[in-house]
Amino acid sequence: MVGLGMTWKEAHARCPEGVVPACHNSTDTVTISGPANSVATFVSELQKEGVFAKAVHSGGVAFHSYYMSQTAPALKERLQQVRFTPLLASYF
Repeated sequence: MVGLGMTWKEAHARCPEGVVPACHNSTDTVTISGPANSVATFVSELQKEGVFAKAVHSGGVAFHSYYMSQTAPALKERLQQVRFTPLLASYF
């Protein structure tokens, strides 16, 4: 994943096949995602044009991408098991 200095509309217009705008961070910052080689090639092209592009260190997980749709059901199941109410501690 890579953060780009461009608008959401620009990112949609410029991203090559397989590379997608994944997160609309602000009016002029977008995170893109896709196959590593495709993203790297696209980023290289953008940097030659002077467009801001910085890798997002995501621990190898493609957050916000279409890749997550494959794991979404399992993730949802696990998240439903998370306890949101803290247990009361016994101080006696």
